[in-house]
Amino acid sequence: MTGVYASAARSATFSVSRTNPSITILGGSVLQRVSNNPYLGIEFSEGLKWSTHISKITKKASSTVGFLCRNLSHCPTACRRNAYLSLVRSVIEYGAIVWDPHLQQDIDRLDRVQRQGVRFITGDYKSRTPGCVTQMMLNQNLPSLQERRKHLRLAFLFKVVKGTVPAIYADSYLVPQQPKHAIRVMTFKEHTASNILDSGHQ
Repeated sequence: MTGVYASAARSATFSVSRTNPSITILGGSVLQRVSNNPYLGIEFSEGLKWSTHISKITKKASSTVGFLCRNLSHCPTACRRNAYLSLVRSVIEYGAIVWDPHLQQDIDRLDRVQRQGVRFITGDYKSRTPGCVTQMMLNQNLPSLQERRKHLRLAFLFKVVKGTVPAIYADSYLVPQQPKHAIRVMTFKEHTASNILDSGHQ
């Protein structure tokens, strides 16, 4: 059974008929089947495709950048940078360990928001020299979003391994990999030293 089902009920007992793919919860209400549905701020879609979610958050983040440009353009650089980090980057990174995109078009959408943001921070909206925005990001100590998502995934995996994520048990998901061949450490006493002069090849 594939699909996303929406309901106002967050917790309910439900049953699924083999002949009827609809889901009926306790009380006789039938859940409506939809192509996507928000849950805890993340837009889930059929097939776990994240383009709809990314389109939604980039639209919101881009609109926020426009708001900041209109209202904070005369503020100090440090103030503009903090505004971007707290109001924009936080939006396009929320839950990223779940929906980290693999499609280049989705990656590019997110990167465009950061490029808009760094131009707002620096106040430079006119430069078009190749690599100028990348240099702005370096000057403002803003790593790429893709690199940050990688670090977020690794940090979460570290927490799972250390057992600091209560809902996820490392033993249930991570299996230690055993070497295929045992490696025996040899000691110095197991080696025979020979002198080429005593081997008869003089």
